[in-house]
Amino acid sequence: MYHNHLDMSADDTHARQAGTEAAGYRVSYTPRSGALHLECWGYLTPDLAAAFSKEAEDACRALSRPFEVGLTATELKPQGEEGREALRAVMKCMQLWGVSGVMVSVNNILTKMQLTRLANESGIAGSVRFAPR
Repeated sequence: MYHNHLDMSADDTHARQAGTEAAGYRVSYTPRSGALHLECWGYLTPDLAAAFSKEAEDACRALSRPFEVGLTATELKPQGEEGREALRAVMKCMQLWGVSGVMVSVNNILTKMQLTRLANESGIAGSVRFAPR
């Protein structure tokens, strides 16, 4: 597993990435912009899931409110328990910290169903929209 931690402070954009081509995540945001972009792909291992949850929750807390989220999950596989828990925790954090909308891009119908269920469980289902394919 590689960790590619980037901090681009010239425009105050923060970006973090971890994983491999097979499985990983990317979190990027600009604190004052009120916009967060998350990308997950593959099947998140327990370590990746925990790191993703921490990075994404930290980003939610750093954003001005209300904030918008874009989630690119076009290459995300249906997740096991650790991956589901990480996604659920991030969605709960979004709800707690004032998300106004979440636009999700997803190709796999099972992943879409899983994300829909997690959004319902996390209280943000009303804020989630799925991008047309």
